[in-house]
Amino acid sequence: MKKSVKIVIIVLVIILAGAGAAFYLLQPQEFNTVAVTKGDMEEDLELKAAITTNDTAVISSTKTGLLTELKLTKGAAVKAGDEVVNIDDTEYQNQLADQIKVLQKQKAAVYTQGQSSQSEIELRQEQLIQQMASAQHDYEMMFGEKGTAAIDVRAAKFAMDEALANYEAADDAGAKGATLDSLSYAYAGAAAAYQKAELMNSATNKFYYQSLLAAYQIQFETLTDNGNNGADSIQLAAAQIQDSIDSLKREQDKKPVTAPFNGVVSEVLVETGAYVTENQPIARLFRTNGYELEAWMLTEDVMNYKTGDPVEIALPDGSLVSGSISFISPMAEERMSSLGVEENRCAVKLSTTDLPEQMGPGYEVEVHFKRVLRENALSVPVSALVTEDGVTCVYVVADGKKTLVPVTTGVYSGGMVEIISGLQESDIVILAEE
Repeated sequence: MKKSVKIVIIVLVIILAGAGAAFYLLQPQEFNTVAVTKGDMEEDLELKAAITTNDTAVISSTKTGLLTELKLTKGAAVKAGDEVVNIDDTEYQNQLADQIKVLQKQKAAVYTQGQSSQSEIELRQEQLIQQMASAQHDYEMMFGEKGTAAIDVRAAKFAMDEALANYEAADDAGAKGATLDSLSYAYAGAAAAYQKAELMNSATNKFYYQSLLAAYQIQFETLTDNGNNGADSIQLAAAQIQDSIDSLKREQDKKPVTAPFNGVVSEVLVETGAYVTENQPIARLFRTNGYELEAWMLTEDVMNYKTGDPVEIALPDGSLVSGSISFISPMAEERMSSLGVEENRCAVKLSTTDLPEQMGPGYEVEVHFKRVLRENALSVPVSALVTEDGVTCVYVVADGKKTLVPVTTGVYSGGMVEIISGLQESDIVILAEE
């Protein structure tokens, strides 16, 4: 091929390439763009919150005895007045009956002393002194400064727990027959001893001994005053003893253990077969209409919010309900973050009336704390920012062309940045490609 032909071909190739490049450059370029917007810039602080309840009650035993049936389970609903346990208080009732009989005899003795001769009075006084000394000795041995009633309860409880552990260990190991029976009898004996120790240490037993000592003292004083306003003294003494008898009878008539209101059991504190005493907690209960939310907020964020501020609550199904801040604790606590970092946080209580009835304590929700950072501000996505020679800029598109424009930025929030100067509302800016 001649040299001149080769030159022509090369020239044609160059012309075609240049034409192609020019054609490409002259085509309108497509960019991922967005318009500059004007409006309030909000911060959305998202925290997890737990549903709690501020309307709770403790169900306590009204009797002393063996818990034979427990009608409560955690998470179960109960109605006001429902009987929640059965307690066998036979031994306790027998003890009360015996104590009432003793005081009734003392009351009867007061009346007979009014007709006593001097020799009978002196003999009865001596008997009363001995009886008072014996009762005082028993009282001091149980409830005095060196009394052992409380210690005996602890020792009996330890022995009962140990006997139960031995029985359960043998049962788990497959023991049968005489061995298991022996351990069962040992546990039953230890449980009975514990029950007796509890009865001896009970407030009712302490009251009985105090009443008995008072009755002896009243009789002694009545004998001493015999003949001097004797009738009045006898009536007063009998009335005082009767007060003690009436108190013990009220103990006999304790009502069953019932739920104080409609609610749900949050915790059961005893087991069937346990020995319970009067006023011992049985279970915890909460109302289903007294819920609140509790979130833990960083101390640096707490200063941005106040009681009454609205919040948005995201439920597990994605729906949203409204609420408000009801309390911000002034006390900070160190709490571990999900990343294992200790942080200073404050408890924030939230109120809402829009939780579904299926949700209660133990559930977690997402809470959005929103606040306005800038009112009526220009903003663009953070991805629109570029840096040229250390200057923050954006590319503005006009008439199909892009122009690099320096800007001054302000606050950042939710992927947006405030533009203080350099742009106008509705300017079109280019976003960085993802």
